[in-house]
Amino acid sequence: MPIEALLQRLVRELVDDNTLAIGLTGSHARGDANAHSDVDLWHFVKKTPEDPRAAYRLRMVEGWLVSVSVRVLAEEAALMRAPQTAIAVVPGFRQMRSLHDPQGELAQVIGEARNFPWDSLRAAASDQASYELCGNAEEVGKLLMALEQGDDEMGLFWLHAMVFGLLNATTLGLGLPVETENAQVQQLQGAVGVDSAWSRALREALGIPPAPAALRLRAGLRLYRGTAALLEEKIRPDDQAVVDATLQRIEVALS
Repeated sequence: MPIEALLQRLVRELVDDNTLAIGLTGSHARGDANAHSDVDLWHFVKKTPEDPRAAYRLRMVEGWLVSVSVRVLAEEAALMRAPQTAIAVVPGFRQMRSLHDPQGELAQVIGEARNFPWDSLRAAASDQASYELCGNAEEVGKLLMALEQGDDEMGLFWLHAMVFGLLNATTLGLGLPVETENAQVQQLQGAVGVDSAWSRALREALGIPPAPAALRLRAGLRLYRGTAALLEEKIRPDDQAVVDATLQRIEVALS
């Protein structure tokens, strides 16, 4: 079934008395979908379903993997006011294609996202970046423990969690609007410098090129150190002691 016919069918199936609007986001909305791309629909409703599992559904329709996220439009739009959620929500609305919007309310939110004043969130984003960096001190401790014990499985588990947290901290600290989740890593490397120590540590932590677990864990420690250096002027006084102590532990481990 062609994608346009599929979208028309899905809209007909989803629209009911509780429906406010339906939007298409993701790669099919941007026009860069491939054979592995799912169809991402946001079903905006007047009242959220009682069953929490109904808030997100995956199903196969005519060979297409379709995801439907059920959300309240006003609540989703409100997420643009907080930096930690705006970096994901604003790009989602910016790329969104309206499929059903009889009252024009979705079109209004899409317009707000496309004209979103990122500068208004820079101070709050810096504070959140400091909070994220400080919070990842716990993951650093897990990596240090894994290195001491030679526990590769535990180390790689926590490494993945830490890399995700540091990517968010760097995104917030740089005030970088994320174009798509798929492109966040490339965006950040471009902003920091593809050949910078930070980007090299990131790639090595991700296993690019493939490397033994211990080398990836040490790269993760360097990534934390590099992120702290990037965010040095944004670290809040009440986070500084934790960050400094974490950096000292990293230096001992890497020496």
